[in-house]
Amino acid sequence: MRFHCIVYITITFLFAFQTAAIAQNLVPDGSFEQHLDCPHDYGTLRLGILRYWKASPNDCTPDYFHYCGKNDFSAEKNTCGGLPPQHGKGYAGLIIRTGEGKNQADLYYREAIQTELSETLRPNARYIVRFYVARSEYSAYAAGNISALLTPHPVEVSALKDYPAQVKHPELITSTDWVKIEDTIIARGGERYLTIGEFERYEHRKVLAIPTPSKYKKRFSYTRAYYFIDNVSVEFLDEVSASREVLLTREAPSSYIVSHDFGDIQVGKPVVLEGVKFEYNRADLLPQSEVTLKKLYRLLLLHPQIKILIIGHTDEKGTAEYNQLLSEERARRVAMYLMNKGISPERIRFKGKGASEPLNTADTPEAHEENRRVEFIIEP
Repeated sequence: MRFHCIVYITITFLFAFQTAAIAQNLVPDGSFEQHLDCPHDYGTLRLGILRYWKASPNDCTPDYFHYCGKNDFSAEKNTCGGLPPQHGKGYAGLIIRTGEGKNQADLYYREAIQTELSETLRPNARYIVRFYVARSEYSAYAAGNISALLTPHPVEVSALKDYPAQVKHPELITSTDWVKIEDTIIARGGERYLTIGEFERYEHRKVLAIPTPSKYKKRFSYTRAYYFIDNVSVEFLDEVSASREVLLTREAPSSYIVSHDFGDIQVGKPVVLEGVKFEYNRADLLPQSEVTLKKLYRLLLLHPQIKILIIGHTDEKGTAEYNQLLSEERARRVAMYLMNKGISPERIRFKGKGASEPLNTADTPEAHEENRRVEFIIEP
């Protein structure tokens, strides 16, 4: 029996090693190297200067920067600020959102870049999507919701629409150094085109003015949330299937799950979803809740064998009946977020416990806030 166990572990290890070894980037030119000419002006990406990338919509004007660039369009130092590429010798630059404009149409303007993957994504397969962004040094605005959108067909990004991006970084990115955006997705199957940009409706945009030296006011990127993009990749991870679930179940200890985001999670023990907040006296999730909810979503993706129970709690203010209803509705909203992202309803239960299980019994605002929470439990 012990001999068979050792063989199984060895085979599993070899399989994992081989999978990692043959993982390839499905983005044909993720570091923006294959150019037909050195960049020499604004908007050259729209003109087809890159072999594999184009502008979306086709009349917007993303930029290209490379070490061979002319007239201040080099990578390391250029008209928008510049920094060494995250990988290779070049990168793209685009207006994620505009912070100022002479009219409303200027404020609606945004740019995206798009490429065709080297192969179509497989249904029910997991992929790692990764890219790096950096705010232009001369940009007086920062933006959030920078995203990656995967679609079966090319997309002409409209300024008036939103698009259901599979990978989204909701927080504002203020850094002028490279920031990694990465997530694991499960493909529906048929996705062939990757588009990078910001895909929220205008009303849901995230743009913030940040302190920038006034000497940069005449720079092209000053009134815009302008970002550089580099080192884009989409890599196959594994298939999500019944056999994969069995494999994960055997590998994972029965008493706990190791999570990058939540640490060691004991089965049956509540984990507070720190950062999940709601409108006062309501069940509407506040925007900042998405940071934590994405972590829970990632946990369920990486461990497709587990099921969870989501539990809502309130403080002791209000009647017991009202608190019970409010806590249950808040737990339901968290469950619906996960289901809308594609997690099977069979893996999620939810319930409310009102104010019956406080974490802190003190009668202070801080204690009340601590007691207003949502937790999850990995079910046995």
